[in-house]
Amino acid sequence: MKEILFIRHAKSDQTLWHTGIRDIERPLNERGRKDAALMHKVLLKENWKADAVFCSMAQRTRETLDLLKDARWINPLQVFFETDLYTFDAREVMSFIRHVPNDYSRIALIGHNPALTDVVEKLGNFRLDNLPTAGMVCVGSNEENWDDFIHKKGAVLWKAYPSEYRK
Repeated sequence: MKEILFIRHAKSDQTLWHTGIRDIERPLNERGRKDAALMHKVLLKENWKADAVFCSMAQRTRETLDLLKDARWINPLQVFFETDLYTFDAREVMSFIRHVPNDYSRIALIGHNPALTDVVEKLGNFRLDNLPTAGMVCVGSNEENWDDFIHKKGAVLWKAYPSEYRK
């Protein structure tokens, strides 16, 4: 069985556009930091453990990972920052998944929309209008390798969005 936890980066700071900052350099805003910390608690409650985490190189995804990082669900030696995941194209994410080593059964991908929403819909056989910032969806399949995983319909095993946990 294979599982992927798709995590969209937390809310980024939109106020910096006028400064000429590049998209890849945008940091999280205050709400994003709070939501990522909140979702860390959800990950621990779900008791989900990743064999490997693959994270986009963008500042906002790396900051999200820093706020989620915990040895209870991540092996710190199996965290990889990937330029290929700095994409908004679902086909590129699918291609990335196809090449994940089959030694890994449970992976987390931290990336961007609309790519993650589109991939979750395709792989999870799940209607998703928009994976919200800091949102998580875990998709599983009985397939034994990642290439088969991306060609078959799996199922959404669980999902969590910050709006469900904010007080």
